[in-house]
Amino acid sequence: ARGGGASTRVPQKQPCADVAGSSCTMKTRSAGAAGKAEDPTKLNLAYKGLQDLSVGQVLARHPHLTELDLTSNAFDDFAFLRSFPELRTLVLDDNGVTSHTKFPNMPKLETLWLNGNNIANLSIFLDKMVQTMPNIKHLSLLKNEACPNYLTGGTARQYADYRQYVISRLHRLETLDTSAVTAEERADAVRVYGGIAAIVSSRQQAPPVPVAVLAKEDEDPPRKNKKARKATSDGSDSSDWTDNESDWSSDEERPAKV
Repeated sequence: ARGGGASTRVPQKQPCADVAGSSCTMKTRSAGAAGKAEDPTKLNLAYKGLQDLSVGQVLARHPHLTELDLTSNAFDDFAFLRSFPELRTLVLDDNGVTSHTKFPNMPKLETLWLNGNNIANLSIFLDKMVQTMPNIKHLSLLKNEACPNYLTGGTARQYADYRQYVISRLHRLETLDTSAVTAEERADAVRVYGGIAAIVSSRQQAPPVPVAVLAKEDEDPPRKNKKARKATSDGSDSSDWTDNESDWSSDEERPAKV
């Protein structure tokens, strides 16, 4: 349901619950039949109290990691994720993610769970997501200030508007906060936020030139030649050198005047 009523539910605190038909199927080490080989493409490190990750050790056992669960740890720096370019599913519930958290480029990521973090400014956070995770299909932001549903004291109208804005920014989105994106919601998102999203997208594709660069371009080009001939009164060239004090550094030897 679109509103902020009881139909919106928090994902179950399993290592990785199913997200509306997504490929999120991570299991704990104890799951499955005894002696079953561990899937090297999936890794569950939930509830470990980790602040950093030993990338070398992980890559040794999971060189082609596609699903990673880091629920309930203490991560706030995610630069290590660049070492896992094949990631398609990432669970970061209950960590230290904020509106300004930086993520590396993850073009293959499709499922991202960020429930119970510290994301307060939705616009700032989505600006980063659009650039680094352009193919997100399943996103959950429940229990963040930026997600104003009943869990954070928001109203049904606020939650509906939040969904419209997120859908307008993430064009491949199929599931938001465990609820499927409907055709009606997508149409409403285009109607309400379509123009704004297009402007933001164009600005991101062609970032403005910094003011300092523009000012520098307006200045006269620097002198390439450190010598120039003077014209004589009869129009012929003179061998005299012109010498600008600013053209020579203190450790350069100035040419003698002829």
